[in-house]
Amino acid sequence: MSVFDTNSFAVYATWQSSAWLAAGLLAAALLARAPARAHVALVVAILAALATPLLSAVGRAMGLGLLAGSPELLSASSGPSPDMTAAGAAALSWLTLGRALGVVWCLLTIAAAVRLATGIRAARMIALEARPLADESAARIAHGIAAELGIAVDPELSSSTAVTSPVVWSWGGHPRIFLPQRSLSREHLAPILCHELAHFARKDHLASLAGELLVCAFPWNPLAWIARRRLAAESERACDRYVIATGEEPARYVEALLSLCTGRRAAVTSLAPSAVGARRALARRLRGILDLQRDTRHRAGRTFRLAGTAIALAASTGIALAHPRTQLLEPIEHVYASLPAELWEQCEAATPGLCVLPGELDLGEVEPGGTAAGSLWIANTDELPHEIVEAKPTCGCLALIDLAGRMLAPGEVVELPLTMQAPNGRGQEKVQKVIVLTEDLIPIEVEVRVSTSPAASG
Repeated sequence: MSVFDTNSFAVYATWQSSAWLAAGLLAAALLARAPARAHVALVVAILAALATPLLSAVGRAMGLGLLAGSPELLSASSGPSPDMTAAGAAALSWLTLGRALGVVWCLLTIAAAVRLATGIRAARMIALEARPLADESAARIAHGIAAELGIAVDPELSSSTAVTSPVVWSWGGHPRIFLPQRSLSREHLAPILCHELAHFARKDHLASLAGELLVCAFPWNPLAWIARRRLAAESERACDRYVIATGEEPARYVEALLSLCTGRRAAVTSLAPSAVGARRALARRLRGILDLQRDTRHRAGRTFRLAGTAIALAASTGIALAHPRTQLLEPIEHVYASLPAELWEQCEAATPGLCVLPGELDLGEVEPGGTAAGSLWIANTDELPHEIVEAKPTCGCLALIDLAGRMLAPGEVVELPLTMQAPNGRGQEKVQKVIVLTEDLIPIEVEVRVSTSPAASG
């Protein structure tokens, strides 16, 4: 299988995930005036981008598909199928390239996972270092806002030297908000707490985790990083709408956010969002807030979420199964399906393992000095994979392709085309052998004969 084979997991995972991410980004652009819905569209697209390749792999493994197909042994892991020595070398080069790209993919995934783990560890260190905030007035404000947002548990306010902007940690069943040690005025504190608690009410930490898993799964795909960044931006915009929906004046809310800008950023992960992020993104965000009026459309709506989820489930299933269905066969049944019918009887008599069919090959009659062509078949009738160590002729007049190192999966059959030069005289016969050496170093010898047409009588 070449690196660009459409049946390769890397290939269909790439196009399926890219298609979903492109669709999600397009939907987010179209829904830019409704950030809560844009955020939902991105979350659905990201989850579909992660799930569709897995569903496709499971469907292929089970022989499921929406298109008509043929019987196949899906557990077989075939290597390159050369039909000539040069073609075999080319196929091997593609296989080597595919393995190299696979290694690069794995290394990038590991780097992305380490980056995620480092961010989580930084947030956990903040949580361990933070101390409860002894401010009953702030606690009452937070409790009132939580009740207004429909949050059933009381938020916990803590003070931390590691943050310069309020940060919410939503993991653990209740929201923990880490405040910088410098005091915030009461008029600034309320909208900031509302913003942070909106993250918890919306379960943005789960959406952020999906975005992080996306870049870990497809770290080389720029669409994954763009979607992750857009997801965070829409999350912030949606929470800003929550604040304005409570009756906060946009100008006063912008003033509160600007009061948090100290020139330094808190060292946190996207799984624990802070009220103020990168300066460039903040500038665009503040301009958007000033354009807002009191907005009651700060939620995506249950109908929209259910409709988006249903459409994504249906589309994911359809895309995942958009390949030919297959009928799973036992190894010996797959051998029969691949071999010419006249060889079935010989195959049935063979012991489990590699067998070469037919037991002897007659290439027929040709003109003196001519070349005859034919094929042998090497089949694996066992339930375990076996390797062809070498396949070689006993003389230079017999030519065949190089199958050295070819691994045959259970039930796999490979054709071994060959040519043989006939004797120079009429009415003569030449007999040579093809020797196939298996991994247990037991040679399998097959006689190959060719004869020349007899001299014309009279």
